[in-house]
Formats: sequence, C-alpha cells, structure tokens
Amino acid sequence: MVVKNVAGSAAPSNRRPGPVQKVGSFNGHRNCGKTLSVVVSPQQNSDLDSFDLDMVVVTRAGQQPSASRIVVGSRTLLEKRFFRERAGGSLDPVPVGAALSSSVETNDPLVKRGGFLFFNEQFAGNGRTCGTCHRAENT
Repeated sequence: MVVKNVAGSAAPSNRRPGPVQKVGSFNGHRNCGKTLSVVVSPQQNSDLDSFDLDMVVVTRAGQQPSASRIVVGSRTLLEKRFFRERAGGSLDPVPVGAALSSSVETNDPLVKRGGFLFFNEQFAGNGRTCGTCHRAENT
C-alpha cells in the first residue's frame, strides 16, 4: 500500500497517515519466494491520479497498515522535491508564522521548520524531542 501523509495533530511532525491506496499483492509459491510487480503512476493506475505517496507499507493480506506492518519505506525530502517538481507541483508550504530553526545552515524555510520541529517539538506525553537522543553535536 502507498500512504500520503496529511495535516493532523500527531506530534512531533503534525502529520498523520492520510489516504491509503492498495497497489498490488505479492504472488508466488510459499517455498519459491514472492514477487511484487506494480507500476505506481497516474498513467498506469487511474486511482493514483492525484496521489502523491510519502510511504510504502507492506502488510499481511487483508490487513490495514495500522494493524500489520511487515516492511515500511519512506521517501526522503530530496525524493519528494524531485518527483513533485517533475510532476509540476511543489512541496507543502511552511505555514505562515510557523517557528523556524535559527541553528540550521540553510535558507530553505521547509528545512528550517523541520529543524525546529526536530529539536523543539515534544512527543506527546513524555516531554522529549527527536534531538533528545539524536544530538546535533553527533552529526
């Protein structure tokens, strides 16, 4: 399945899983391995016409990604930029008035916003941030 994240209330990134689209099933014999051959593009799959994937999730047959995850893969920021630009789109804008990091060496507001969230936005309930364990001085 492919997943598109949408705005929500889940800290720290303020994103939650959005539309989920099944794109195929594994085929094969139990002892000979499995294969998945799927083309994920609007030209090949009209259900994906306006679908911009953020994550790929492999689940058990008949299960939803929230109940069964065998393998999960996400696209990087650079991949998202590349493919959205290629399709004539752009990344989601930084909300007006959103706090930005002053310690990240870039002029890109999206990266500065990500830096702020990484080092300042606390996980729900435990008071820690991503930067609590993933220290800037360790990069």
